[in-house]
Amino acid sequence: MIMNYYLALACFVLGLLIGSSSLADEPESTHSRLSAWNNTITPYLWSTGTHGFLKINDHRANLDDSFNNFEHPLNLGEGIHAEFRKTPWSLMLDPAYAHTTQLIYSDNIRAKATMKSIIIDGGAYYEIMSKAARRKDSKVSLELFGGGRIMSLDSTIYYYQQNPTQTDTSGFIVPLLGARFQYHFNHRLQSWINGDFGGFQINHVATTWSAMAGINYDMTQKYGLTLAYRALGVHYYRKVATVNTIVHGLMLGVRIAA
Repeated sequence: MIMNYYLALACFVLGLLIGSSSLADEPESTHSRLSAWNNTITPYLWSTGTHGFLKINDHRANLDDSFNNFEHPLNLGEGIHAEFRKTPWSLMLDPAYAHTTQLIYSDNIRAKATMKSIIIDGGAYYEIMSKAARRKDSKVSLELFGGGRIMSLDSTIYYYQQNPTQTDTSGFIVPLLGARFQYHFNHRLQSWINGDFGGFQINHVATTWSAMAGINYDMTQKYGLTLAYRALGVHYYRKVATVNTIVHGLMLGVRIAA
């Protein structure tokens, strides 16, 4: 568990290093060839809470923990969001790691439920609408999304009493469909809301979805800050295990123009 945590944190730091190195001066000929591309890398931290339930071998753990509940263990995820844009297309890759732990005290049961998730989202946005808004330097755009989600789940229910520890490791890959709406207030400040859904009963996934709303503020031409709220839902079922959860919380990232 500790190793996975530090590997995920290393991904966050690696994203900063990759983005920073990409800002080095390029030869003029290379810059000219890539001038039509607008590429960004955003390493981020994700403060996660979990709602739903986890069931392993008929042992069920109900999860009800908000990301801002400081009485429970700190749950923190990390990831890197990368986009490579050339209008009207935008290619996206978002690998992330989420670790949630919740203490359970009910009906004379003392237990701890832990979920470690590796989530890799990828795909392409296609802009179907873009036009200037009423305010100066502002515009709105709408994009459609198609892609997929790879997810690995490592779940554990640990009992402090005589019951044996229950564990399950699962994984799946499913297609996703979605959309994104963006509003550019000016050349520095942008907001967006996006959502996707998938699963379609493929690979034991009844449904998976995610929704996010946030803002970007460009401090300079190269660096900016991202603040968002993300929720990700998964309903995964097998004979030995069922995961029906929503992981959600605030995200804070450093946006680097490459």
